[in-house]
Amino acid sequence: HVGPFTVYGQTFGLIQEEDGEVFERVPFDGILGLAFPKMSANGVTPFFDNIIQQKVLKNNEFAFYFSPDNPSANAVFWGGVDSAFHDG
Repeated sequence: HVGPFTVYGQTFGLIQEEDGEVFERVPFDGILGLAFPKMSANGVTPFFDNIIQQKVLKNNEFAFYFSPDNPSANAVFWGGVDSAFHDG
């Protein structure tokens, strides 16, 4: 489950050892691969490709919001954008 929706048959990879500066400098709980199919590891269908194939969202879109002042306000929006989070 991701938020309010379910994606079936998604391959999940586990990182057992983190190596590199990014893991020391950036606090995060996990990695969600959004690669193009030709870039995915081991030929696995990427998460968003499964979303599209399974017709999970009304609109096949996603957006990110990164707060310049409050990292806890960072967000990902599935199925479109939220106009409250951008100008223009």
